[in-house]
Amino acid sequence: MGLDNIPKKYPCESVASKTDGRIDCDKTKACGNCTWENEYKSNPLVKDIAPSYGLFGTSCWYRGKYGNALLSMIDGNDDPYADNTLGINFYGDGFANGDEGIDADDCISMSELMADNTEKFAFQIKSRKEYAEREKDLIQDWIYASWWLKFAGEKCNGSSIWY
Repeated sequence: MGLDNIPKKYPCESVASKTDGRIDCDKTKACGNCTWENEYKSNPLVKDIAPSYGLFGTSCWYRGKYGNALLSMIDGNDDPYADNTLGINFYGDGFANGDEGIDADDCISMSELMADNTEKFAFQIKSRKEYAEREKDLIQDWIYASWWLKFAGEKCNGSSIWY
């Protein structure tokens, strides 16, 4: 079971600033070459939402375990390992073409499915008293997760799993 979702292909690879041969996110952002940051800041739907970064705070990574917890909440469940009625999860369906994760088309399909079920998710969250103090944040997190999947599908060739 994975923890984070990372781009299969970093969209900034060809323009990124590097330190010791590795992408330096801070320098890449400072130059205006971070694809994630540029897309995120230009999108009026998500630009004011606090993202769910991956374990190391890398912007274009997503905390897949949290995404799965959100998906389980649509059914009134708090278990990030539980199946959900949408039939999707942030770790994909195992191995596709030898790669563990979610391919680009499935990322986009998942994004659309989540977007189509935002109202259902919001209703579920608003109907549970234990979420009363966090309902706005949870709904925004759902919207960001859907946006991130679309970003990963369109810009990163899908998502891989990082353990």
